[in-house]
Amino acid sequence: DGSLWEGKMKKDNENILEDTLKAAMKTYQVKVSDIYESYTNEINRLYQQQDNISSSLNVKSAMKAHLKQEIKKKKETSDE
Repeated sequence: DGSLWEGKMKKDNENILEDTLKAAMKTYQVKVSDIYESYTNEINRLYQQQDNISSSLNVKSAMKAHLKQEIKKKKETSDE
């Protein structure tokens, strides 16, 4: 039945479809924005975690080097 797409009814149906599409696009944009924000936050959290681990490893490495130096000094003084 083509009467749905004729005259005033056609214009009303086109307006309904346009409004539905606009609402769906807004919902889609909000969802995409939320997903993007979520991924961005997770990536930032992972970078922070990587920085923390890197700092921790640097501290441990420095402490290890310091302890090796201390042990070397003690050996040298005990050998004398």
